[in-house]
Amino acid sequence: MARRQWRSFAPRVMCQHLFGLTDSRPARQIVAALLGTLTGLLIAAPLLAHGGTLVFSGRAGPYDVRADALREGDRLDYSVEVRYADSGEYYKQATLTLVATGRDGTAVGTWPVPLAGLRYELVLPIPDRVNWQVELRIEGPLGPAVVQHRLVLEPDIGWAAPSLVALAVLGTVVGGHMLRHRVLARRRR
Repeated sequence: MARRQWRSFAPRVMCQHLFGLTDSRPARQIVAALLGTLTGLLIAAPLLAHGGTLVFSGRAGPYDVRADALREGDRLDYSVEVRYADSGEYYKQATLTLVATGRDGTAVGTWPVPLAGLRYELVLPIPDRVNWQVELRIEGPLGPAVVQHRLVLEPDIGWAAPSLVALAVLGTVVGGHMLRHRVLARRRR
């Protein structure tokens, strides 16, 4: 009995049994590309849901500060990394407060930003559109510092919608190519 080559076994089985195609190399390559793309989308999609958009990065007094904001549905995930400006090590002895005002200067709210591991994290409900002037106050043994930046967040379409659209387009292209291959194979008979 001949040994099968494992690198082409899964696409060959899918071509023959699932799609009813003949054992052709182009069909196996298309199915392998489809499997690879699907795997890539499944791996990348959750990664897009973490991290957020960089809204501030720079020095504030004796600290290096990096702030990220991420909309997760109707919630804001605001995370801040505070480091010693001299050594670059994480600074975990600070007390952070976020003060937000609207475009017209009206107070939106004041929230403490608690330490969560190495970063300071704040999760709070937000309206559909956010256009705030943010003041991040840092109090610590090294002295106070203030970071100001604009925070603009549009309604979230989510990471799933673009992934599903790309997958649908890819499936249509691959399905059309497979159908064409099947029709051509029948004509040759």
